Amino acid sequence: MWVRDAAPEKAEAVPDDGLGTLSTTWWRAIRNSQRSTQPAPKVRSPSAQPTGLGGGAKNILSPNGARYPQVPQSLSRILVHVVFSTKNREPFLAVGCQCELHAYLAATLGKIGCPSLRVGGVEDHVHLLLGLSRTHAIADVVEALKTSSSKWIKTKGSEFAGFHWQSGYGAFSVSQSHADRVVAYICNQARHHQATTFQQEYRRLLERYHIAYDERYVWD
Repeated sequence: MWVRDAAPEKAEAVPDDGLGTLSTTWWRAIRNSQRSTQPAPKVRSPSAQPTGLGGGAKNILSPNGARYPQVPQSLSRILVHVVFSTKNREPFLAVGCQCELHAYLAATLGKIGCPSLRVGGVEDHVHLLLGLSRTHAIADVVEALKTSSSKWIKTKGSEFAGFHWQSGYGAFSVSQSHADRVVAYICNQARHHQATTFQQEYRRLLERYHIAYDERYVWD
């Protein structure tokens, strides 16, 4: 079998020192010495890659001079005034159980990431001012409140065996500048309802917020 010989390595040109050609052995010794002392090229580590578009998270400078990565955040502050009554406005919620019920509702809100600013009410309905979580729909929050509290209150005695909340609810947006006013309104529910029924109060809220409603179904 015939195999073609590899091409001979091209000899490196040996420069002329002006006095005649340097010897090949001496010239190669000089070149090898230069190559061994030449610094290796710098390689940038991944952590040192420039930041910016396509360059990973940006480092930002804190007031104390420390650097830390900038992490994207989604923030919200949505206050909602929620109102719902017992089924058929039955006066199940006597004064003796109201404080415990209101505390239970506030704790339930805290567990689902919707902090309570105030919970109150009277014997046939409740008011809640809450901060709505950015990941929850208000319908899901109300359902969680009703389901959990309905089961809980039935454990408080045989007189609550037939307890139910109404099917519907009202939810009204509240600006931060009006939050204290709504808190005071909820705190004064007992005095407020000495002269006003729940139906009258609820209609006024709907009309104030320009919400259309049907009397045949709004109380279900």
